[in-house]
Amino acid sequence: MGFTLLFSAMMALGALLLVVGFVALGCFVAATVVSIVFFLRRKRRAAEGKKLGWFVAIPIALYAVSIPVLIFLAVVFLPGGFTSDYSSCVSAIASHDEDGLQDALASSKGSLASSGENSYEGLVWEALSYNDAVCLRAVLEHAEEQSRPVDLNRPIADPDNADEEECALLIAVQSPVVSCEVLRVLLEFGADPGCSSASGSGTTPLHWVARGLWSSDSSNAYARVDYTVDVAALLIDAGADVEALDAQGFAPRDYFEQYLSDLVENGEITEEDMDAALNRVPL
Repeated sequence: MGFTLLFSAMMALGALLLVVGFVALGCFVAATVVSIVFFLRRKRRAAEGKKLGWFVAIPIALYAVSIPVLIFLAVVFLPGGFTSDYSSCVSAIASHDEDGLQDALASSKGSLASSGENSYEGLVWEALSYNDAVCLRAVLEHAEEQSRPVDLNRPIADPDNADEEECALLIAVQSPVVSCEVLRVLLEFGADPGCSSASGSGTTPLHWVARGLWSSDSSNAYARVDYTVDVAALLIDAGADVEALDAQGFAPRDYFEQYLSDLVENGEITEEDMDAALNRVPL
């Protein structure tokens, strides 16, 4: 019910803005036509000794009404027409457009801060949200070139909700489908594989991964287990602490065993498969 009302309200608002836009455009065209007519007939009026008088107010009034409305609609709806450098970067990341991102970063000319609002940190969050390793690397490299490197071991605030913040690696491993390439980029630029959650839960990236990950073939339990093992091995090779305990006193292996046990209980894998998986990763 609530969604239906919200959708109806959005449709009504869209229709209203469309009508307003057409009216404003009509006023602008009418003002232009009237101005041209006045200009073309100026000699005849001068010869006849006639003056425009209050008629001159017609195009002025039409312009005064239409131009602000058209500018407002252009700012709201035209893609890239009036966007900031930061917004252009975000749009490029959302489109997975590496060239567009490089162009936007190049045009920023030092306008991006290392952290805070409209910053490289915000762009890192966006790249992680869209699981884009290429754009992530471009942002981190450009930040370093501008002598404004991003501290990946400091919690990064969500650009859309400043109250939400997390370390980069934990943002990455909480993606619906974790990208090993994204993890490698973060580790290359100094992310600590043993970082602890900003929430105070004591959760590390390895704790989260050990709970089980989705793979590109999410319907296949064996593929999910294999991918979980591969990502865990990547973090361990990078130096993740396999004995780290979270606030509940659990180590990553405890979560991995529970994850595998649930799969066995659901009939998705066998106990032999569980033992094999446990032996494949040094948790």
